[in-house]
Amino acid sequence: LTAYYEGGGGIERRINYIYDDNGQLIEEEAVSYYLYKKMTYNYDEKGNKTELTYYDDPKSKNFEEKIVYKYNKKGKLTEMNVLTSEGEIYLNCKLKCDKRGNVTDIESTDDKTPLPNSILPVKITQHVKGKFPHAKIIEWKKKKNTQVVELTNDMELVFDGKGNFLRIDD
Repeated sequence: LTAYYEGGGGIERRINYIYDDNGQLIEEEAVSYYLYKKMTYNYDEKGNKTELTYYDDPKSKNFEEKIVYKYNKKGKLTEMNVLTSEGEIYLNCKLKCDKRGNVTDIESTDDKTPLPNSILPVKITQHVKGKFPHAKIIEWKKKKNTQVVELTNDMELVFDGKGNFLRIDD
């Protein structure tokens, strides 16, 4: 349980975490006066995350969004599909990982559909939303000391490793 307190000392928001017998996170629930979000996680027999499902309504089994992860034979993450609440794929992403399995590149396969903010660094999505409100991120790359995003308006933005804006690349 994680609790965030408001200035008057009352609990503003509470997050409950539930783990399975292997120590893997299987449910996360955020509750506040104005928000309810629940996320569930599923794993394969190797311990790889296979699904992340977002719910808005605690009483409903209907999900808001589901992310399905796919792995190659070596167990490296290679693809991610984002499904709508109707179960239709609205985004297919190709992923590249480094030798340790860390994601280094996420690209929308159709170069038009934006990547969901839930899989991108918060600081970067906030910068793009604030400075380029009509553009969306369609690709994210992590390099040695920088992160680069490509937008739907064909701009490339460069950020440092912590997500601080550095420059626009042409």
